[in-house]
Amino acid sequence: MDDMLGQLVDDLWLAQAEIDLAARTEPLRGTAYRYAARLAEAARGEVADASALRGPQVQFMDAAYDDLWPGQRRAAQLFGTTDRDT
Repeated sequence: MDDMLGQLVDDLWLAQAEIDLAARTEPLRGTAYRYAARLAEAARGEVADASALRGPQVQFMDAAYDDLWPGQRRAAQLFGTTDRDT
């Protein structure tokens, strides 16, 4: 891994740690970690199909919304939400 890519991956993990510290809920902490791990894998070339990032991204965004605005409904087109939100 070249130096620039290594620095980007390090920055990614620092950003994930910031979310971990600021999150109010465990679901957000877990989904942030899983999304960061998948992004790091993609950066290292371990994920061949970029669509593999979509599921962890949606789960992270849903958990972030729930963490910020617990109990509030949102439009289904935002973040690829699930049927439970519509």
